[in-house]
Amino acid sequence: MATKKNEKPPTPGTLQRTRLELRPLLGSEWDGWAFMPAPGGPCIDDYPQAIYLFQHPSWRRAFNVKDLQQMFYDIQRLAQVQHERDRAKRELEAATEALHAAEARAEYYRQQLRAESRLGLMLTRLAAI
Repeated sequence: MATKKNEKPPTPGTLQRTRLELRPLLGSEWDGWAFMPAPGGPCIDDYPQAIYLFQHPSWRRAFNVKDLQQMFYDIQRLAQVQHERDRAKRELEAATEALHAAEARAEYYRQQLRAESRLGLMLTRLAAI
């Protein structure tokens, strides 16, 4: 972390309490992204799992690690649910097509049965003459 001209280098206890910009570490695409300690949160020197927040200027609030994990798992779950929805939609369309085909066959056989019944009735009447 570069310091300004008249600024003292941070001491180990104060380094963890300052905002850590990610652009110098990861490149220009990380401009504005930063890790910062939670207000009133412990310091790394005091507690090894210090609470840090991940922040971007366009966000209303910073996110802690648990929030980021939850967002990641929610996105993964969303993708899985969308996949299941698409599969169920395909299965429903296939079942609907099969139902329409079965209804068409049933109507055909119904018409055939009526025609054969009429023919049988006509033959019975002819045989009775």
